[in-house]
Amino acid sequence: HYLFDNKPATSKKMPVKFKLLWANMIYLFIFFTLKVAVSTDVVPLLDQLFPEHSISSAFEKHPLLSRVFEAEECSEEEIPNLSLYSNNYTFVDGNRHKMQDLRLHQASWLFQFNDLDLVFRQTGVEHKMTKKISLGGGMEAIQELPRTDINTVEKILTRFEAGYSLLINKIQRHWIPLLTYSRLLEDGTNLPRVGANLYVTPPNAAAFDSHWDPMDVIVVQVYGQKYWNVAKDPTVYLSNPQLKHKPTLEELDIPHYPTFLMKPGDVLYIPRGFLHNASTIGLFDKSLHVTFGVEPELAAVKDLIEHAIDPEFHPSIHKISLQNNTHNLLRESLHAWRIDRDIPELFEEALNKVEAIAETMEDLEFAKACKEAKSQIDSAISKLKDKANEKTEDFRKMDDTWIEASKDLSNR
Repeated sequence: HYLFDNKPATSKKMPVKFKLLWANMIYLFIFFTLKVAVSTDVVPLLDQLFPEHSISSAFEKHPLLSRVFEAEECSEEEIPNLSLYSNNYTFVDGNRHKMQDLRLHQASWLFQFNDLDLVFRQTGVEHKMTKKISLGGGMEAIQELPRTDINTVEKILTRFEAGYSLLINKIQRHWIPLLTYSRLLEDGTNLPRVGANLYVTPPNAAAFDSHWDPMDVIVVQVYGQKYWNVAKDPTVYLSNPQLKHKPTLEELDIPHYPTFLMKPGDVLYIPRGFLHNASTIGLFDKSLHVTFGVEPELAAVKDLIEHAIDPEFHPSIHKISLQNNTHNLLRESLHAWRIDRDIPELFEEALNKVEAIAETMEDLEFAKACKEAKSQIDSAISKLKDKANEKTEDFRKMDDTWIEASKDLSNR
C-alpha cells in the first residue's frame, strides 16, 4: 500500500510497468503459498492408510500394520507398525477431518452387515462357507459346504450361526464403495488389477489354514476384531500363481511375528509369499474384513524384459523367473514408486543377471539377445505401460457390466 499510494511528494512516481510487476509478484507469491498449503493437506488414499509414505518402503519387502489408535502394549518383536496421531488432519471436499475419524468412517462406509441382503439379491455372486473342524488326535481340517447348502440368505445365516465363515470373492462387482476403493488402490499402486474379497467370521471361529497369496494384499478391518498371525520372512519370495502350493510342515515351521489384534479401521499390508492366518478364536463378536488383492500380472520386471527381447527367448525368461532364490528380480513389480525413477537401473540389473545365467547355460544367442535388449528400455516401458493400461480398462469394463446389471440394488 505504501509503495503504490503513500509515497512522499518529493519521490518520483513509480512507472505503471513496475506497479504491474509488483502486483504480479505479490499475486504469484500468494497463489503458490496457498497451493502448497492446500496440496500438503490433501492426502492420497494409500497415504491415508499408511501415513508418511510408509507403504513405499514396505511394498514387496515386509508386512506393515497401520492402526487407528496406538496399541496399549508394544514389543520389539512386534510386526512393523505405525499409528495415526490425534493431531493428524486431512482435507476431503474442502472440509478438515481428523485422520482417525476419517479412517473409521471409511471402514464403516465400505460395507455393513445389512448390505449382505442387497448383495445376495444380485446374480452371479461368488461365495463359499468354510469352517475349521477337529479330526481328533490333534488333527484339523477345513470343511467347505456344498453350494446347495448356501444358496439362500436364510441358509447362509443358519450356517453362520453354526460357526461357518462366509467368503465372497470379487465383491467389487456387486458393491460400488468397494469398486471405488479398488480403483483408487489401482491408481495409487499403478498396477493393473486390484480385486476385493469379503470375509465374515462368527465369534470364536477359524475358516482357513495358514497360507500365502500370489498377490500383495491390503486388509481393512471393517467390523469387530480379529487375531492375525504373519510370518517374518517369505516362504516363496514374490510368489505368483505358478508357484502357489499348499505349504509343507517344514514351510509352516518358520518364525512368525507375535499374534496381534486388528480393530475397526486398522489396515494390514502383507506382501505376496508371506504365510498368514486369522481367526476370532477367543473373541465373542463376529468380524468383517475386506481383503484387496494387488495383482502384479503384466507389470513385473519379467514382463518388461519380454518386451525388449525376441519372443523365442521368452520361455527361458519365464523359467528363470520361477526360480525361488532369495531375491528374484524378475518377479518384482513395477509399482508406482519406481515406475519413472528406478526402472532403467532395475531393468539393466535384471538383464545382467539373466545374461549371466544364459552364459552359464552356454546359450550364446540368449546372452547376445540380453546385451542387445539393454538399448530397448524406453521402448519396453512404453509398450508395457500401454498393455497394462489396456488390461486395466478391460477389467474395469467387466466390473462395470456386473454393476450395471444390478444398478438399482447397488445404488441403494
